[in-house]
Amino acid sequence: MDDGIKYSLGLDIGTTSVGWAVVNLDKERIEDLGVRIFERPENPKNGKSLAEPRRTARSTRRRLRRRRQRLNYLKQFFINRGLLTKQEVDDIISSTHTKAWHQAHDPYQLRVKGLTEKLSPDELLIALYHIAKRRGYKSNRKSIEQSDTNGDGKKVNSAISKNDQLLSEMKYSSVSQALLTDDRFRERKRNTIDDYRYSFSRVDFLDEIRHILDRQKDFYPNELSIDHINQLLGIDVYHDENGQPIPIDHKLTNNDINRLTKHGQTTLNGIFYQRPFMTSELINRMRGKCPLEKDQPRAPKASYSFELFRLAEDLSHLQYTLDFVETGTNWQMRKERKRQAQFLTADQIKACVDKCLKTQTVKYSAIREVLGFKGDNSFQFTYIRGKSPDEKALAKDPLAKEKNTFAQLRFYHGVKSVLKDLPDDWQDVSSDQDLFDKIGEVLTCNKDDYSIREGLIKVNKARSAQGKAELSDEAISAIVNSKLSFAGFGHLSLVALRKITPYLLKGNGMTYDKAVEEAGYQFTAKLSGHKNLLPPLSEEESHQITNPVVKRAVSQTIKVVNAIIHKYGAPYRIGIECAGELAKSFKEREDIKKRQDKNAENNQEAVKELRSGKLVSDGEQFEAQVAPTGTSITKLNFYKQQDCKCPYCGKPLNINKIFSDDNYAEIDHIIPFSICGNDTKANKVLVHTTCNQIKGNQTPYQTWGNDPERWKIIEATARANHKLGAAKQRRLLAQTLPDEDWSLHAINDTRYISKFISRYIKSNLKFRPMDDTDDDSHTQRQRVIMPAGAITSYLRRMWHIGHKDREEDCLHHSVDAVIVALTTQAIIQDCSVYSAYIDDHTKMQFGDNASQAGSAKLVRALQRITDPATGEIKEADYKELMQDMLPWPRFDEELRKREEQPDPVNDNLAIWRDKFSDLYKDQDSDFINRIHPIFVSRMPKRQGTGAVNKETVRSNKTKDDDGKTRSAKVKLRDLTLKQLSNSAISSNEGVYEQIKQYIVDRDKWKDEIKAWRKAKKASKQTSNTDEANDGRDEPSVPAEPREPKVYKSNRRFDRNGNPISPIKSIKVYDPHPMTSGFLVNNDTAYVNNGSMVRLDVYKRPNKRGKIEHFFVPVYAHMIKKGHPEIKPTKILPEPAKGPKEIDDSFSFVCSLFPNDYVKMSIKGRNSEGYYSGYNINNGAMQVIPHSASSKGNFIQVSPRSASLIERLDINVLGDNYKWD
Repeated sequence: MDDGIKYSLGLDIGTTSVGWAVVNLDKERIEDLGVRIFERPENPKNGKSLAEPRRTARSTRRRLRRRRQRLNYLKQFFINRGLLTKQEVDDIISSTHTKAWHQAHDPYQLRVKGLTEKLSPDELLIALYHIAKRRGYKSNRKSIEQSDTNGDGKKVNSAISKNDQLLSEMKYSSVSQALLTDDRFRERKRNTIDDYRYSFSRVDFLDEIRHILDRQKDFYPNELSIDHINQLLGIDVYHDENGQPIPIDHKLTNNDINRLTKHGQTTLNGIFYQRPFMTSELINRMRGKCPLEKDQPRAPKASYSFELFRLAEDLSHLQYTLDFVETGTNWQMRKERKRQAQFLTADQIKACVDKCLKTQTVKYSAIREVLGFKGDNSFQFTYIRGKSPDEKALAKDPLAKEKNTFAQLRFYHGVKSVLKDLPDDWQDVSSDQDLFDKIGEVLTCNKDDYSIREGLIKVNKARSAQGKAELSDEAISAIVNSKLSFAGFGHLSLVALRKITPYLLKGNGMTYDKAVEEAGYQFTAKLSGHKNLLPPLSEEESHQITNPVVKRAVSQTIKVVNAIIHKYGAPYRIGIECAGELAKSFKEREDIKKRQDKNAENNQEAVKELRSGKLVSDGEQFEAQVAPTGTSITKLNFYKQQDCKCPYCGKPLNINKIFSDDNYAEIDHIIPFSICGNDTKANKVLVHTTCNQIKGNQTPYQTWGNDPERWKIIEATARANHKLGAAKQRRLLAQTLPDEDWSLHAINDTRYISKFISRYIKSNLKFRPMDDTDDDSHTQRQRVIMPAGAITSYLRRMWHIGHKDREEDCLHHSVDAVIVALTTQAIIQDCSVYSAYIDDHTKMQFGDNASQAGSAKLVRALQRITDPATGEIKEADYKELMQDMLPWPRFDEELRKREEQPDPVNDNLAIWRDKFSDLYKDQDSDFINRIHPIFVSRMPKRQGTGAVNKETVRSNKTKDDDGKTRSAKVKLRDLTLKQLSNSAISSNEGVYEQIKQYIVDRDKWKDEIKAWRKAKKASKQTSNTDEANDGRDEPSVPAEPREPKVYKSNRRFDRNGNPISPIKSIKVYDPHPMTSGFLVNNDTAYVNNGSMVRLDVYKRPNKRGKIEHFFVPVYAHMIKKGHPEIKPTKILPEPAKGPKEIDDSFSFVCSLFPNDYVKMSIKGRNSEGYYSGYNINNGAMQVIPHSASSKGNFIQVSPRSASLIERLDINVLGDNYKWD
C-alpha cells in the first residue's frame, strides 16, 4: 500500500458500471483510471428479481410437499382407525382403479350424499380426499378484505366474494352442492389459467367437511369420535377457546380457523391445519436491537413514540426561505441573490404537531398555512419530498409539488378512529404514551385476530398489576375487529426515542445528530471514519437499500475503492457521481431509455436534413450543406420546436441566417446557467442574438417584465406553443427565480442514494491527513464531494473533452470519473463566474468583487480580456481563456490520450507510451513506464449454480424413434399454425382442422374480449357517476364474448349428459433434435439442460501432432452440493472422429466461467475477450471485447483449431492484463 501519493479519487457509479480515476494533486496528472463492469441483478426482460424463479419454484415444492403430507395423513388415519386396509386405500387412490371414473364414485356426489346419508369407508375416503386435495383459498393476511388488491389476488377475492354470496342467496348447504347443481358450474368446476371464477374460501370447505364428519360419526361412533375428528382436521371444531361447545349450525369464519388452530394446536398434522404465516415469536426473533440502548429492542413503527419522533425529526430538518437577500454589487450581485434558509422555531413545530394530530394526512401546503405564509410568494420550502408533478401540473400551478404529503400519522389516527365511539378509552390511550405504544407493538407483532386479542389481554394484565388504566373489553373488541395492520420496526428503541424527541421539538436547527448528543448519546457517525478499507455493508445498511441494482452497484464500488487504496494508499478526497437512473425502478429506467432513443432518433433525422443541403421550414428554404455538429443539430431542433419564432420577441427566425450568419441567432439559457446550473434542453431556447445581449445574465421577466407590451408578446408566444413542453414554458414565464441555486446543488447531490454513499464513506473511511496532520475531523465534510450530473456535463464542454458515445464503448465512464475527481467548490464557483461573464453575454463592470467570486487564475484570465477603463469585454479570446480554465495545461489532451486504446494490429505498449513523450516530458520516468491503456474489468460469475433444467417437460418418446426429436405440450392459447403443422395430432385430420379454425377464431376472440373489457370499464365509470344507476352494467355493453373451444369428436357432452373437457393442449415436436438434456421422473419424461455454469477446456494432439482443443460443457445438474465433484467428460459437439469423451489422452487446460477473460491464438491471429457463451451445436465461442458497451457486442470464434488458449484472471482494477 502506497502512502506517498496525495490524490483525489473520482467515481462515476451507474447501474452496470463504476468508472474510477486517480488524479495526482501534487504533480497535476492523471495517475490511473479504469472501468469496472457488472450486470444488473434482475431479469433484463421484465426487471424482476433473479431470485424470483427460484423462490417461486421453492414455494411450489413446499406447497406440493405439504399437500402430499396432508393426503398421506388422511390415508394413514383411515388405516389406523381400521376403516380400510393399506391395500384398499392404495387401490382406491390409484388412478388405474376400476371404480375411479364410475359415476357412483363421483366425488361431488359423494360429498353431497355424505351430508345426510351414510357413506361406505371407501366412499368417505374419496369424499375427504377430494376436499383435502383442494381445500380452498385462505389469505395469510389479517382479513380477506385486506388481501391483494391487484393482479391475481384481486381476481381470487372477487370470485370468493361472489361465490359466498351465491351460497347465501341460493341457500346451498355446501360447496359441493353448489358445484353440482348450479348452472354456472355445469361446464367446469375448477379454475384454469387466468380464470379464478370457481374459487371458494377455505372456511366454506371446512364447514362442509365438518358437517360430513358430524353426520358420519353417527354411523361410525367408535372410529369417528369428536376427538378423532379434531385429530383428523388438525383443529378443534367442537369447542371455542373457552371450552364452550360450538353449535353445528354455527357458520365458521376465516378468523375462526386461526382461533381454532391456536386453541387446538397439539400437533402439526391434520388436513385443515394451517401453519401460522407469522407469529409474534418469529417477528421478535428478527427484531433488532437499538444501537444507542444496546439491550433494548427496536421500537415498532406503529407506535406513538416513533411517529412523534419521525414527525419531530422531519420538522426539525424542515427549512424555508423568504425574500431574497442581495449581496455584493454590480454584475456579481445578480449571481449572489441567494435565499436565506430558516429552520422552524419551537412554537412553529408545536403548531405543526398539533395540526398533524388533528389531520390524518398533512401536505406541505398545510404546513405553509400553519406557518402563516398562505398566498405569500416570497415563501418557499428548500426541499420537498416525494415525486415531482408532471410538467402540465407545474405549468398550471407552480406550487403543485406542495400537494405532496409531508406527514401521515397512520397509527395514531387509526387507533383514534377505532376508539371514536369509546371516549373514555381514547382518553386513557391518548394520555398514556406507554399504553399507546403497547397497542402498536401488539398490532405489529401479531397477524391474526386471535393473537391480537391475546396480546391486548396480556397488556391489560400487566397494567392491572401496576395499578394503571386498562383497555375495556369493548375497546379490545373494536381494535381486534378493525382493519388495522402494521409492520416494521424503526432503528431506535422506545427508551431512546423518548429521550431524543423532546430536543428535536425545540427546533431552531436542532437536527438529529445534535439531539442525539443532547440526550446523552454519542452520534454514531463520529464513532467511525477510522478504517483503512471500506467494510462490507452492515445488516442495517443493507436493509436501507431495497433496490438490488443499487445494492450491487454499492458493493462493486466498495471493491473498487479498496483495490485503489491497496495500490495508492488513503485518498485525500473522493468525488462521486451517481447516475440519474441508479435508484430508479425497471419501468422508470425503461421510460428513460425510450425518451433517449426518441431523442437519438430525432437527432438522426436532423443530421440527415442538415447533410441533405435542403432545409425547408415554414415556407423558407436554405440550400446549403451544414456540418451536423451538436450546436447545429440543437439549433434545427429548437427552430422547429419554437414554430420558427424567437421566444423573446415573438418575431420569426430566418433559417438562412441561422446557419449562414453566426451572429444572427444563439442558443440561450432561459434561467441563466450561472444562477441555476441547469444545462438541459428544458432551459434552452434559440433566440436572436440582439435579444440575448439585452437579456444578459437575467431571466426573461427580469429583463422585460416592466414592459407590459413586450411581456404580453413573450407570454402569448410561449403559451401558444405546446411543443415547448410545460417545463420550458414555466421557465420562460417565471416571475421569480426558481429554487435552482447553482452553488448549492451542483456540489451537493441530494438524492437518497447519493447521500447514502457519501454518509457511508465518511463514516467509515480514514482519509489522508490534511497539511501533514492527523486531525482532519473538522474538514471531514469536504472529503466526500457529490457533484450533480449537470456539472460533469458542463465541465466536459468547458474543458472541451467532447461528447461521450455510449454506444461505441464504455471507456467514457473513466473520463467522467476524472472530471468528478477534479470537481471542487472552487471549480463550481469558476464555472458560475465564467458562465455569467461569457456565456450569458454580461458586460458589466469587472470590479474588486470578482476576486471574491472566482479563483485567482480565472480572475487573471478575465482581467486580460476586460477593458479596465469601461469594465467591458474588449477581446473574447475564447481559445486562450478556455486553456486558462483547464485544471492544468494540456489537461484535455492528456485525458483524450489516456482514454485511447492501442491499435490491436500496429500498436504495442511501447508505441502507445511513446505518444506521451512530449506530454509527460517533465514527469518522472517511473511514472511513464508504469502507465498503461485502460483495461475494463468485469465482475466474474463463478457461483457454479443455476437452474438444473429448463421448465418445459418433454415426452420420453421420440419421433419415429430417432432418439432425438421430442415433443412437448403447448397450450392452445399459445399455439401457432407452424407449431400445429409439426404436432403429434397432425395425423388426425378432423381434430387438426378444428384446431386450425380455432387459431383463427382465438385471435378474433382476443380482440373482441379487449373491446368488451374496455366497454365494460367505461360503462362502470359512467354508472358510478349516475346516482340513479344501481351499479349494473349499461345495456349497451353486450354479453362477454365466449372463448372458442375444441372438443374431441366435436362433442361437448357424453351419453349421460355429463360435460366433456375441451382440448387444452397438444403435443408439438421440436423443430431441432435434442442434443442436450436428461430423463427425469423415473425416466418417464425428458428435460433440457439448465444453466451452463462453466466450460471445461482440454487439448490433445492429433495424428499430425497438431494441438486441437475440445470443450466439455458443465451444467448445473452435474454439480451437487455436498458431494465430491466428478468432472463431466462428454465432448460437445461430438467429434466426427476420435474419442467422444475425455480420457487420459487429453490434457486439462482451464475452466471458463462467464466473464472470464480468455486469449486464443487461431491460425496466427490473436482473438480474445470475456467469455460469454458456447454453442454446443457448432462449437462456436462468444467473447466480448473488454471495452464493449454491451454484451450484445460479442464476437464469435471457432477455437477448436487454436494453438493456444489461455485464461487470464483480471483483477478489479484491470491493471494486471498482459499488454506485451
